Order: sequence, then structure tokens, then C-alpha cells
Amino acid sequence: MAHFREGNGDREWAESLEDLLSYTESRKEYLGKFARSGGDIEVSINQAVGMQDGILFKLQLDSRVLRVCGENGISLRVQAWSAETE
Repeated sequence: MAHFREGNGDREWAESLEDLLSYTESRKEYLGKFARSGGDIEVSINQAVGMQDGILFKLQLDSRVLRVCGENGISLRVQAWSAETE
């Protein structure tokens, strides 16, 4: 369990994915052993989103993120909620 960063914009989203890549690369050996032993690895990204140019939520995953997740057997779950207060 790790908490990478806080924020609710595109820049924060991109930075959190960079943090995920760095974290995964630094633990590549452990993750490989864990997956080969039958363990399941899932990354859950929770992101607060606000309306931006009429778009409530958009998801862009860089090919590096997809490659690292695929190479390490990592499932990715993305959850978004409104940053607007009711």
C-alpha cells in the first residue's frame, strides 16, 4: 500500500503515474517473485476529478505504464470521483 501524491488535475495524474512507474521499477524483482508464487498484484488509483473544458473524466495511460503493468502482471483499477462539493 502506498500513497503517491494528492491533487485533482492532469498534472497530478501524470505525476502519480510517473511515481507508479518508479515504484514498480524499484521493486521489479520482488514483484516478479510474488507473481510467480501465485500472488495477484493490483494497483488501485483513486483520483478526484473536476470539470475541465466540459470533460468530467478522461483516462490516458502512457504506453510505458501499460508495458510495466503487463511485464509485472499488474492489474490496474482506476476510480474517479467528483472534486466538486455537493
